[in-house]
Amino acid sequence: MLKRFRRFLIRTLIAITVIVALVLLLAPTLATHYVEDHFAEWVPGAQIQIDNLDVAYFSGEVVLENVQLSREGIAITDLGLLEINVGLWSLLSGHAVVEEVRINGFTTRAAQSSDGQFMAGGYLATPSDSSDTAPEPSPAAEGDAAPAIQSIRVDRLVLQNIKTSWKQPEPALEAHAALGELVLDELLITLPASADDGLSLAHRGLAINDLQVTATTEQGESQLAMASLAQPELSVQLNPKAALPFIRTAGVELAGLTLNHQGALDQLSATLSSLRVGGFDSEQGLDTEVDADLRVEALSTQRAGAPLALSTQPQLTLDATLKGELANPTVKADVRLKEVAFHAVGIERELMSFASLAVSGIDWDGQSLTVDQTQLKDWQALPSGDQAEAGELSLSAFKSLRIDGLALPELSSLSVASIELDSLQGDIRLNQKRQLESVDAVSDYFAQNNEKADQTHRDDEPLDKASSAASEPDAFGIRIDRFALVGDNRIHFLDNGVKPAYERDIRIESLEVGAIDTQRPEQKTPVALKANTGEYSKIDLNGEYQVFAQAPSGFVKGKMTSVELVPLSPYSLQATGYYIRTGQLSSDIDVSLDRANLGGKVTVRMHNIKLEPGDEEAMARMKQRLSMPLDTALGLIRNDDGDVELDIPLEGNINSPEFGIGKVVRSVTTKALTKASVAYLKYAFQPYGAMIAVGSWLGDKATAVRLDPLTYEAGQTDLTEPHKDYLEKVVTLLSDKKGLRVKLCGVSSAQEKAQLEAATAEQGGASSVAKETLVQMATKRAESVRRYLIEEKSIGADQVYQCQSQFDAEREAKPSAVFLEI
Repeated sequence: MLKRFRRFLIRTLIAITVIVALVLLLAPTLATHYVEDHFAEWVPGAQIQIDNLDVAYFSGEVVLENVQLSREGIAITDLGLLEINVGLWSLLSGHAVVEEVRINGFTTRAAQSSDGQFMAGGYLATPSDSSDTAPEPSPAAEGDAAPAIQSIRVDRLVLQNIKTSWKQPEPALEAHAALGELVLDELLITLPASADDGLSLAHRGLAINDLQVTATTEQGESQLAMASLAQPELSVQLNPKAALPFIRTAGVELAGLTLNHQGALDQLSATLSSLRVGGFDSEQGLDTEVDADLRVEALSTQRAGAPLALSTQPQLTLDATLKGELANPTVKADVRLKEVAFHAVGIERELMSFASLAVSGIDWDGQSLTVDQTQLKDWQALPSGDQAEAGELSLSAFKSLRIDGLALPELSSLSVASIELDSLQGDIRLNQKRQLESVDAVSDYFAQNNEKADQTHRDDEPLDKASSAASEPDAFGIRIDRFALVGDNRIHFLDNGVKPAYERDIRIESLEVGAIDTQRPEQKTPVALKANTGEYSKIDLNGEYQVFAQAPSGFVKGKMTSVELVPLSPYSLQATGYYIRTGQLSSDIDVSLDRANLGGKVTVRMHNIKLEPGDEEAMARMKQRLSMPLDTALGLIRNDDGDVELDIPLEGNINSPEFGIGKVVRSVTTKALTKASVAYLKYAFQPYGAMIAVGSWLGDKATAVRLDPLTYEAGQTDLTEPHKDYLEKVVTLLSDKKGLRVKLCGVSSAQEKAQLEAATAEQGGASSVAKETLVQMATKRAESVRRYLIEEKSIGADQVYQCQSQFDAEREAKPSAVFLEI
C-alpha cells in the first residue's frame, strides 16, 4: 500500500512538474497571443504583433523581440529588441535592482490632429477638459508605511538605434530624432519616503553617441547632430526645503555637435567640435574649467533690419574657469575667435572681416566685468573685390586694435585704460554726388530694409512713451584714458565730385588722444596729431578740448608747412572760379574756444601763388564777395617775393544753428582778404587813402573798392596839376602790381547841371543843359585820365579801362568826378 502511494505521489509530482513546465514554457506564447488578440480592446483601433517573448523565471530575465504597433496598417511603433534582467529577490527587500536593460531598434511616432487629439505610440486620447479638477491627494495618515520600493538601481542601461517623430498641424511642425547609442552605468534612484524627503539620483557613467534631430516648419528646416557626449559621474539630490539642488559631477565632454538651419529668411550652420566642462561640487562651491571650440560656417538673417551673413568659417575657442556659488558663480575666461567675415545677403558684397579676435583675462564676479586685454587683428571693412590685383585699399583696414584694462563695474559704466590702433589704412572715394562709392550700394540696400522695418513698427501698437521714459536707466558713463594711432597709418582720398578728380594720400605719423569721460564734461581732453600730405607737407597740431561739455572750451595750436596748392586747384576752381597754377601754403594756427565761442586766428602764408581764370560765373560770385577780383586782391597784398601773408581771425558760437565750419572759414577768409587789400591801398595812397572804401554806386548791386575820386569844376574836362599829383600814386601802384586793373567811371552830377545852367542864364543863353551833354563831359574826363596813364606814364592798356559814364541826379551836394575802382 505504501509502495503504491509512493508511486502515485511520484507520478503526480512528475505530472505537476511537467504541467508547470509546460505552462511556464507555453506562458510566453500564450501571453503573446492573448496580448495580440485583446490589444485592440485596450487601445481602440490599434494592433500589435510580437515575434518572440522569452522569460527566464529564476534569473528574472525577459526578452522581447520584434514588436510592432500599427493602426490601419500603418506602423506607429517598432521595437527590435528589449532585454530586462531584474533581480527578483531584491524586490523582497524594497530595493529594486535591474541588472541590465537593453533596447535596440525602437521606433515610435507621435502626432496631434487638427481637432486637438494626441496620438503617441498608438495610444489615442482627447485632452481632458480644463474645467475638470484633479482630486486632491488625501494626506498620508500618521504612521503610514513607507513605499514598498525605496530605491531603484539599474546597473546598466543600453539604448541603441532609437528613433522618434512628432507631427502637428498648427503651427505646422514635423520633427524627427534618432539616437545611435546611449549607455548608462550604475544608475541609482532613491525615492522619497515622505514629503520632507527628497529624491536623489546618481550614476557612474553616461555616454551618448550619434544623436540627430531634424525639425521642419514653414520657415525652413533645422538639423542638430551630436557625435558623442560623456559624463563620467553625476550625483543629484532634490530636497523640497532646499533653494537649490545638490549637484556633484565629474564633468562633461561633448564632441562633434553640429547645427544647420535653412530657411527663406535665415541660415545657420555651426559646429562645436569640442566642449569640456570640469567637475564641481555645489556644496563646496564652483571650481571647474570650461573649454569650447566652435566654428560657424554660415549665419544670415533678414529679420528686423538689414540682412547680414557670415561668409567664411569663424572658429571660437573658449577657456573658462567657474568658481564660487552655483547661483552666483565667478567666471574667469579667455576667448579666441578666428576668420570672421560678414557680407550683405542679397548683394554680393563683403561688409567686414577680421583674422582673429582674442579676449584674455575675462573676470566676472556676478556684478562686475573686467578684461585684461582685447586684440583684433587684420580688420577690413568694405574691401574692394579686385583689391589684391589693383592694390586698392578697403574703406578701412588696420593691422591690429589693442584694448587694455577694460572694466564694467556693476555694469553701470565702462572704463578703458588704453586703445591702440596699429597701421590704419583707409580708402575714401567720393562719387560725382560726393557720396562714398564703397558704401553707396550697401547703404541703399540697408535703407530699403530699414524702411520696411520702420513700416512694421508703424503698423504696430504705439509704445507708451511715458512708461518708456520712466523706465530708462541712469546715464551710462564711458571713460577712455588713452587712444593712440601707431605704425604706418595712411588714408587714400579720391574725390570725383570735382574736375579734374582730386586724389591724395594722407599719412598719419601719430595721433594721441588723452582721457575722455562722459561723466566729467568739464574735463579737457588733450590731442596731438602729426601727419603729412606728401613728402614735404607737414601737419603738427596739439590742443585740448572739452568733448562732452554743452558750452565747451579748449584750444588748438600748431603748424602746417609746405602744403602744395596745385593739387587743390579743382576745389579752388569750384569755390572761386580760378585755377591755381603755382603755389605752396604754410600756416600758424592759434585758435581758442571759450564756452563755445571761437577766438584766435590762423596765419596763412601762400608762397608764389599764381591764379588763372577758369569759371566766369564763379569768378563773378567771388568778386561780389570780395568787392574786387580775387587775383587783384591777392596781387595787392603780395610782397616782393610773390608771397601772400594773411591773418584770418576766427569768431562765432559753435552751438549756433547757423554755425558751420565751412561757412565760417569762407566768411572770415573773405573778410580778412578784403580788409588786408583795403589796408594796403590806404597805406599806398597816403595822404589820399582816407577816402578809400568799399561800396556800390548808382544802384549797382555789385560792390567794389573805390579809390579817392578825381573831382572837377563845372564844365571842366582836362586834368589839373592836383589831379596829376594824385595820379602819380596810381601810376606807382599799377607799376608795382602788374596784375592790378583800375576801372575809370565818369559821373556828372546834378550840382554841375545847376551851375552850368546858372552861368548860361547870366550870359543870356538857354537856361537848360541836356543830360546827354553832361554824360559826354563825364566820358571825356575818364578818357583824359586813361590817355594820361597810358600815353604819358606808360601804364599797360590792359590795366586801365573805362565803364559807361552816368548822370547822378540824386547827388546834388557832390561835384562831378571820375571814380577809380579796383
